Amino acid sequence: MIFKTEDKLFLELEKLDFSLTTWLKYWYPAICDFLSISPKSDLNAVKEINSLFKINSRNKEKELINQLKGKIAIIVAPGNSLSKEVAKKVRKMLIDNTNAVLIAVDGATSFLLENGLNPGIIISDLDGCVEDQIKAQKSGSILIVHIHGDNVDQAKRYLPKITKTGHFLFSTQSEELGGFRNFLGFTDGDRAVCFSANYSIKEVILFGYDFGKEIGKYSKVKTITKEKRTRKFKKFIIAKSVINWCSKVIKISMQE
Repeated sequence: MIFKTEDKLFLELEKLDFSLTTWLKYWYPAICDFLSISPKSDLNAVKEINSLFKINSRNKEKELINQLKGKIAIIVAPGNSLSKEVAKKVRKMLIDNTNAVLIAVDGATSFLLENGLNPGIIISDLDGCVEDQIKAQKSGSILIVHIHGDNVDQAKRYLPKITKTGHFLFSTQSEELGGFRNFLGFTDGDRAVCFSANYSIKEVILFGYDFGKEIGKYSKVKTITKEKRTRKFKKFIIAKSVINWCSKVIKISMQE
């Protein structure tokens, strides 16, 4: 176990096998209840974006699988603990280990770019500075765009650029449809770990996963309301349990 589990229901879910079936049958319904999310809203969002951007990404996915198998993933989340020192540690790890891939969790992309680091992969539901993510994409990053019921307008705004700029994949937290893949996971942070486990990465090293009382400045572009702040901390509870679940199938270590 990587984190302390804060909800008894999720503690039971952490014990289940790591699979898409388990996610759709148990995890996803529990999360929808926990956050009062409409599964129909998520599915309708995927259907709408899929109808607008009918792109077959299976060949891109196969290529990515071959590139990542057996590698070590250094995953940087937009936590409050990010600093120049963290950037130095990440850079040293990449230099010392040529078998490593750098994965940015949404807004952490901006932090990495500010410190001269371009991620190989970005996991994003378009909450952070998307322009920075597109900039990184132009420099070679693969952008995994997650679609759910709350970000359709944001997706419509940026996907014309994203789909023309470079490599990308679409992800969903509900059933797979068209070019959309469910890599498991709910927040960008835990989905990045689930993504790594699904792509046969042998180990993940986490930075910025502090889940503290303060939300990191790279986590959101705009100031969030008190209500959304409370909801954000509830999502932290989910993320920690999902990462614990991932630890059944992949080696995970935390860095400061």
